[in-house]
Amino acid sequence: MMYDIEPEPKLDESMVTQLLTAEQMLAKVDDVTPPSPHPNDGDDLVVCPIGTGSSVPSTYRNVSSNIVSVKGFGGIVLDCGESTVSQLKRFLGFPRRNYANTRIQQSYTEFLKTLKLLYVSHMHADHHLGAIQLLHEWNQATQMMDPKPRLSVLAPARFWAWLEDFSGVQDLGLDRLDFISCSDIRLIDPTAKIPIKENQKYRTAVTKLKSDLGLVDILTCGVIHCPWAYGLSLTHYTGWKLVYSGDTRPCANLVTLGRAGDKPPTVLLHEATLPDYLHVDAVAKRHSTVSEAVAMALGMGAENLLLTHFSQRCLDLPRWTTANIEAVKVARYGYVASASTSVGSSVDDVEDSATELDVDDDDIDAGAGVDFGHVNDLETYGQDVAEQTDAPNAALNAVLGNLKIASAFDMSAYAPRDIKKYRYNTHRLKQV
Repeated sequence: MMYDIEPEPKLDESMVTQLLTAEQMLAKVDDVTPPSPHPNDGDDLVVCPIGTGSSVPSTYRNVSSNIVSVKGFGGIVLDCGESTVSQLKRFLGFPRRNYANTRIQQSYTEFLKTLKLLYVSHMHADHHLGAIQLLHEWNQATQMMDPKPRLSVLAPARFWAWLEDFSGVQDLGLDRLDFISCSDIRLIDPTAKIPIKENQKYRTAVTKLKSDLGLVDILTCGVIHCPWAYGLSLTHYTGWKLVYSGDTRPCANLVTLGRAGDKPPTVLLHEATLPDYLHVDAVAKRHSTVSEAVAMALGMGAENLLLTHFSQRCLDLPRWTTANIEAVKVARYGYVASASTSVGSSVDDVEDSATELDVDDDDIDAGAGVDFGHVNDLETYGQDVAEQTDAPNAALNAVLGNLKIASAFDMSAYAPRDIKKYRYNTHRLKQV
């Protein structure tokens, strides 16, 4: 581009390549041929981490959010931190479908119209601050449909009080939300004497939710993080089982939830906020280290482990060691009884020695007690992090058994067979 002074001032654009107008760009997008189907499109369960960081957004990871695509039924959102809607629009495509995403073959608007469940694990902002915008846009996208769909919301009871307050300034479609309190579908432990409330409203809402998603069971449990923090288990009639930890220290409640129905999880989506060498911080902030997350998966007998919720100050790819896994006092699923209750040698269906965290028995999420066990004992924890080499570690492989492990990244998609690909490459990962 040149600016001529003589014979008269003029901008010469003759050498500039003509750019497409907005209409021409949209027409070009419409002409794109969709890519061939992904080889794993037949998977009944696809877990898509949308935000995999903790606390606050960063350049590399947004805060907690996951979506689950249940083939033939609809979608699930597991936690909804700030900017989740923006991430979903990039991942799925808005207003048109993102054809580069071959795993979830829906646009953002189409996903909203088939959304069946919003789950919030606890009341920390990085897990629920994006819910307002998501519900507002869900309401706008579905209010002209006939019949108007309803959306199930599973969360701590205080979340509903927050939505009611906010609905005074923004229409969230509260009249079409079926709210279920996490405390009302907690896994019943006969020894804990914690009954589920006999409430017809909740029974009806849970029955509808199961029907909407093809679930045979949906359960929660109290976990060790903050008041009214929960883990979640979803069991589908096709055979898969998904367990989501939310934020937690390793605890017996979550292991019990993972083993419920004598069916180990197909996929365990577990937080791994801090590396092993920051174990003291993990204890103080009630989060899990990488090796502790692996130990929890072994305790449940999970087939696949997907690690998420990484600290924004740690850019390392996750590493775990035999010593640190075996130091976690979690009973391992399916092992022969011995004197120890660690992952290295434990028993099937053994309760950890534990004390219960008392929670006031009030009307809000009453009795959400959790089991501490001995997972916070620094003296028994492997302080020295063994260096992983390029060669496969035979001892580590012996501990892991058939467990497949993958590290989640923002706006990615994982079916069980995807996670399997990562298992034998993990020991080669280096610091970024």
